[in-house]
This record gives sequence, structure tokens and C-alpha cells, in this order.
Amino acid sequence: MTKIAVFGASGHTGKPFTALALQNGYEVKALVRTPSKLGIQHPALQVIQGDVLDPAKVEETIAGTDAVIDILGPASNSPTNVRHTAGLHILRAMQKHNVKRLIALSSLLGIVDSKDRLNVGLRLKIFLAKILLRKIVQDARQHASLITNTTLDWTVARALYLTNQPAEGRYRVGFVGSGSGTSITNADVAAFLLDELRDAKYIRQMPLVSN
Repeated sequence: MTKIAVFGASGHTGKPFTALALQNGYEVKALVRTPSKLGIQHPALQVIQGDVLDPAKVEETIAGTDAVIDILGPASNSPTNVRHTAGLHILRAMQKHNVKRLIALSSLLGIVDSKDRLNVGLRLKIFLAKILLRKIVQDARQHASLITNTTLDWTVARALYLTNQPAEGRYRVGFVGSGSGTSITNADVAAFLLDELRDAKYIRQMPLVSN
């Protein structure tokens, strides 16, 4: 597996992931609305300017790749259903071009796994998020549901709080209440995503990654 499609490459997690993938010998096709925000130049990087809500641009990005990395997040100037809509475009393009591997990043506040053991405090935070961030949480849940109901080799990586602190160089993978923390740096999430792309340890699972 050498060529990957990346959505969300110019974001806080997308940038370190894209840089790390290129450093490790992957070819990257990245769809971004504003290429200057990516700030990465590399012979193995193909930047496609466009929007994830444009199915033609999504298909152009996925064509000829071996895997898709979806690191999209909510944006203030995007529709509240951006992840769900983009997910539909991504899945249709993957089916058309016979791409089987999908790794997506999501939030614990929107998605709970049956293996999670939630304490009272976390249950309250999730409850409040569903009220205060109702549309964003709903979009995240619909997006994850799209993915998990496919026959793809998918992994949905979840994180609770993402920070812009320097990378710690290590991470923990588990489920809530079992080998998990409450936060993780964007750079360490990027490292996990790349490791999962290479090792495929969590096929059709939704692990929680934390520092």
C-alpha cells in the first residue's frame, strides 16, 4: 500500500499526518479547499484544490489510491452535516474505484462503543454535548454509522480531547474505562493513524486513542 487519499489534510491533525505519511514513503493525494493552508511541499504529494462536498473532486482524490484517510472535522463556514455528506461521497467513490481500506477520525462525544465503560462524569459530558453541540454530534454519529455499516476494512479512531501540545511520542489504545486517557495531541493521533494504516490492528473496530 503506497498511495493514499487524505481528506482534512490541512487541519490540526491532518497536517502532521500528511507530513508523517510522506516521511514514511507514502504517496499522498490531498483534497483541500485552500492549498496554502497545507503548507507542505513534497514530490510524492499531489494537492487537489476543491471541496469535500463536491463528489467529482472527492472521486478525483480517491481514484488510483489504495486507502482513504478521513480526518475531516466540523468547520465554522461549512454545513452542519458536512461529515455525513462528505462520507457519502467518499464511500461512493471508494466503491467505484474498488478501494477497501478506510480510516476515519471521530470524537468520543459523538460515538460510544459497546466496549466502553462510561463513568458518571463522562456520561454527563456526552449528554451535554448532545444538547449544546447537537448538530455537530448528530453529524458525527451519522458519519460513523455510514462507515460501520459497510463491508469495507474500516477503522474509526476516536479521541476525547485533541490538543496542539508537542507530541509525546507515545499513545494508548483501548476503550473508555480500559487503558484510556482523556486527551491526546494531534501529532500523536497522526502517529496512531499511520501505524494503523500500516499494521491494520483494528479492522472494523472503534478504538479510543489517548496519551
